[in-house]
Amino acid sequence: MNVGRVHFAIMVMICLGAGAYMSVRLFAGASDAEWIRFLPKTKPLENFLLQDQREHEFTANNLQQHWSLIYFGFSSCPDLCPMALQKMARVKRLLGDASTLQLIFISLDPERDTHSVRATYVNFFHPQLIGLSGSNQELAQVADFFGAAYSRTFKRGDDYFNVPAGFALPDNAGDDYQVNHSSRIFIVNPKAELIGSFEPPHNVEAIVSDMRLLMHQIR
Repeated sequence: MNVGRVHFAIMVMICLGAGAYMSVRLFAGASDAEWIRFLPKTKPLENFLLQDQREHEFTANNLQQHWSLIYFGFSSCPDLCPMALQKMARVKRLLGDASTLQLIFISLDPERDTHSVRATYVNFFHPQLIGLSGSNQELAQVADFFGAAYSRTFKRGDDYFNVPAGFALPDNAGDDYQVNHSSRIFIVNPKAELIGSFEPPHNVEAIVSDMRLLMHQIR
């Protein structure tokens, strides 16, 4: 292989990598946020209609004027969800409970996670945590916008059956089923735009540091 061609290819790769890095840093508003996986550009939220734990409607308008951390899961989750919500609650407390940061939990299990179940569940972690859910179709649309893939799996006899996002569970699914879901914490800015996410494992101090920079440097 021609050595000159090899050097040229390497330089192209370096330039492309540097360009991608610079686009992320520029999008970050020249902040020093280190742990956020930024999108190439902000993504304005499409309108949606969910309900909170108090049976109030919740739309994209409710994300205006607040920074929001959003996690998708389900209340019967044995490990990932409670760990993530505990960490989100710690972030809120460290930033100050009076801060404009919103904590939002979106249940992907509307059959089991009724309003009352969500109210009890979210209050366990933080009194200001908002617990949303809705129809299977609406949840699938919201999750797809965020890139939060999920499905549900139930067992009958020796066989496992997968129910894709957006579909209701069959009558014979019972109550003992699993929700397979993303474990990222998504970040929405006060203009109701998705800007990126924190990927697991979630370090509370790192999230606090990056959110403090965002909340003070990017208006």
